[in-house]
Amino acid sequence: MRQTRDRFNVGEVTRTDVAQAESSLAAGRSQVLLAESNYKTSVATYRQVIGVNPGTLAAGTPVDRFSPSTLPAAMAIAISANPTVATAQFNVDAAQLQVKVAEGALYPNFSVQGSYQKSFLSTQSPTTLESYGASVSGS
Repeated sequence: MRQTRDRFNVGEVTRTDVAQAESSLAAGRSQVLLAESNYKTSVATYRQVIGVNPGTLAAGTPVDRFSPSTLPAAMAIAISANPTVATAQFNVDAAQLQVKVAEGALYPNFSVQGSYQKSFLSTQSPTTLESYGASVSGS
């Protein structure tokens, strides 16, 4: 801004150039104020979420160490970790179990039922104090 005014005083630039320089300076100051506002908002959000003020922040570590080093290794991980492949493998397992259920429906069925009954003081015979009955049926 100072250089533009000096150049205007010697007649090298016009009043429009000075106004553009003033506008650029004002835009820069506005961006600084916006950045400070964003910083204070971020600190307040951090304090609200974490519960303490942020300490000295360090740069994050690169995530390249998690990436495979070769293309074949990347392809192997992509094939084994692909959700579509995992879904297909689970569908194969489910289909095999459905086949076993269908085969089980072809086997014979066997059922057993039993009952046991004990009665006290029979009304049919005054001398009988207790009577027992049992039955078992199978099909």
